[in-house]
Amino acid sequence: MKKGDAEASGKPGFAASVKARPPAPILELADYDRDGEATEFVLQVSAGPCGHRPSLLVGLDRRSRTLHAFSTVEEPGKPLVLERPSDWEKVRAATGRVVLDQYACGDHGTEEEETVTVWADAKGLHAKRRTKACL
Repeated sequence: MKKGDAEASGKPGFAASVKARPPAPILELADYDRDGEATEFVLQVSAGPCGHRPSLLVGLDRRSRTLHAFSTVEEPGKPLVLERPSDWEKVRAATGRVVLDQYACGDHGTEEEETVTVWADAKGLHAKRRTKACL
């Protein structure tokens, strides 16, 4: 829907103008695992307060070429879930390791802060979570 559609929806030619629009992208593929192929996408799997929208990465396994949820080298078979879709964009844009804040001190009363460091190499995705008591 574009700005002004609600007002124009009953006018002659509106339906034709909508049909003439280019398709809207629904799924954006990118290379998150650094294998040189844009075959992955972010999938939100839950929703919570204050912008927490846990998301995981889905795409083709570089070896078997099957669709799967990405896990880490350290925890194979357990999907890597990050707290926001934008965290995955930071992983994609990073040239090395990226440290992501998952929960800040006081976030919904938490007494610990949590960060996760994510990186990709020839073996796959890696993640190291750190939890630290709030002062």
